[in-house]
Amino acid sequence: MITRRKTARASVHGPSRSARRKSYRVVCTGCGKEMFIEVAPPVGKDLFCVDCFKK
Repeated sequence: MITRRKTARASVHGPSRSARRKSYRVVCTGCGKEMFIEVAPPVGKDLFCVDCFKK
C-alpha cells in the first residue's frame, strides 16, 4: 500500500497570526494625522504623512 505524506497547505484565510506583521501607530509631525506603519518608527526622527512629505 502506498501512503502519502501530508504537506502543509496555505490557508485560504490568509497568513497565520504569527506570520502577520505588526502595525505601529504614529502621528505626522506636520499635520498631526494618525498613521499606521508596518516597520518600527525611528527614535528621535520626524515622521510625515504622504501629503506633508510632498510639500
